[in-house]
Amino acid sequence: MFSNIKFFIFNKGIDSAVNYIFSKNRSSRGYVCLLATHGFSLSLINKEFEKVLTESRLVLPDGQPVSLYSSINNSTKSFRVRGIDFMEKILLKFNSNKKSNRVFFLGGKPELESKIIKIISLKYPNVNIVGFDTRIINLDHNNTDLIKKINLMKPDVVFVGLGCPKQELWMYRNYKKINSILIGIGAAFEFFSGSKKQAPKFFQTIYLEWLFRLFQEPRRLFFRYIIYNSLFLFHFLFFILRFIKNRILSFKF
Repeated sequence: MFSNIKFFIFNKGIDSAVNYIFSKNRSSRGYVCLLATHGFSLSLINKEFEKVLTESRLVLPDGQPVSLYSSINNSTKSFRVRGIDFMEKILLKFNSNKKSNRVFFLGGKPELESKIIKIISLKYPNVNIVGFDTRIINLDHNNTDLIKKINLMKPDVVFVGLGCPKQELWMYRNYKKINSILIGIGAAFEFFSGSKKQAPKFFQTIYLEWLFRLFQEPRRLFFRYIIYNSLFLFHFLFFILRFIKNRILSFKF
């Protein structure tokens, strides 16, 4: 049942991903997903979410376990791309451009807006923030006014920080109506503003970033990690066994 993932994980690293998205022959529409174990596992059991990933412009491995899976699956090293790093890399690219690139922020808590605007104005003064909307999004409601607002501002990029899977579902259901690239970046707003601590590099390297975050938000994350991390582990073990079996069968004695 969990033998295949039917979407492609882009594994060439953060710089290649940014260049791919903004290459001149690419459409200004579309969306990008950054995939951690939660979203990976959800795609195994939810057909709509699997389709969300399949139709995206890029799926980037956000999380060491997904990066490891992608490395084995593609037989080449897969580079992890965290949401906060991806956002900052795009802001850096925009800041170095001669033209004033426009960005729109959707999601996050209202109190983060002024912090993020202040940090960007200091670190990336050439980036033009054309909108910041922290409204509570209901996926079942009409988004006409929000979409009109985004299109009126004409951003080059909309950073969507609604959390997984809400942000991915919102992008999937609305990207054809929006004349901008949408990028789902999860908790990057909190990390960028300094309102939430990032896991130390050591925890990230040894695949325990989830444990650090669990200590920060036990109520919100406990059941998510119990269910989806376990599902990912089950699938990964199944995948490894199949990988070994195929190698053995292909070996010529």
